[in-house]
Amino acid sequence: MKPHSRLADAFVDDTMLGKSDSGDLSYEHLIGRLQLIAQTWERLLSYSGGTLNLSKCFYYVLYWEWPNGLRVPRSTSPEDPTIVLTSGASTSASTITRLDLKTASRTLGVYLSPTSEWAEQIQVLIEKMDNLAGHLLTSSLSFDDVRVFYLSIYIPLIRYVLPALSADEKHLEEIQTRSLEAIRVRQGFNRHSPRRITHRPQACGALSVYLILRQRVVSLRLRNSVTLFRGTPNPAN
Repeated sequence: MKPHSRLADAFVDDTMLGKSDSGDLSYEHLIGRLQLIAQTWERLLSYSGGTLNLSKCFYYVLYWEWPNGLRVPRSTSPEDPTIVLTSGASTSASTITRLDLKTASRTLGVYLSPTSEWAEQIQVLIEKMDNLAGHLLTSSLSFDDVRVFYLSIYIPLIRYVLPALSADEKHLEEIQTRSLEAIRVRQGFNRHSPRRITHRPQACGALSVYLILRQRVVSLRLRNSVTLFRGTPNPAN
């Protein structure tokens, strides 16, 4: 089996840098290597006329320890080394924010964390869907317009997140309750109409609406010692 190594993933102005190690580097040396990688990236942007917005940068450190033969991620400590970077021609150094492994960060529209904590993403979806429901109930859309809204806005908006989300049916039901209720009301159904009626095909005189309750689970298998650094170029440049 050949080892896998990847230095960076980037999409437009969103870049994630990383350092993987088979266990040869110490905790301190691993963080030091990550700082070198991050500062090199900052230099490359600076030399090409851009700049790295250090206030928006953050990083995770996933380092395995083996107490009693069990693999657990090392906890953060105030004594841990930090990542400090300079920007452009300035000699002033900025300490980069380190996030706890359970803290989710927004990545291309989805809130992800190395430990697959989904609470924040679920709450974001609930608030977003409830907000849509409120706007829909007070809108002047026709029956046909509501159908277009469901197909062109509602389904793409929520389906985008599902492949990366691991949530049980209880949470998905909480996400969709108010929004589907608003759609039923705006289509002329009673808000308490049984879903076995409103969710049947249009040929049967129903809405044919249904939020997919089964989503693919993305399993993130993190091996060995991994550090992640994410930075965003300054939009002003």
